[in-house]
Amino acid sequence: MANSFLLGYIFNGAILGIGVFMFARILRMRSKGEKATGTVTHVEYDNDKWGDEDIPYPVISYTTVTGQKMSERYSRRSNLFKPGDVIEIYYDPAQPEKFVIYDFAAFLIPVACVLGGLFFLYLNIIGTP
Repeated sequence: MANSFLLGYIFNGAILGIGVFMFARILRMRSKGEKATGTVTHVEYDNDKWGDEDIPYPVISYTTVTGQKMSERYSRRSNLFKPGDVIEIYYDPAQPEKFVIYDFAAFLIPVACVLGGLFFLYLNIIGTP
């Protein structure tokens, strides 16, 4: 019984940690990165590890403050964007190929992880004998 509670704490802590890490990455890029307007040029699809689902990754074109033209695939899967969509991004000036999309949807997964981790951690705590 104690092992299941320990596993619950570890799992909930991991989910909470992932959410905090993702949220911090977005906020760090927002505070230290450069803002740019990007355009979704196309969407690339990769198969999942079982090969039965196409996973969409938008490719974003943007221009850095130094005038460098960039066209980079977003590191996270997303089916929210279509070719021609104009979006706000923040990129790392030292590595302009690294960027985050800054919109409401970008915060959904981190916030869901943090809230879900806290909720299930709470349930784990009140369920502990």
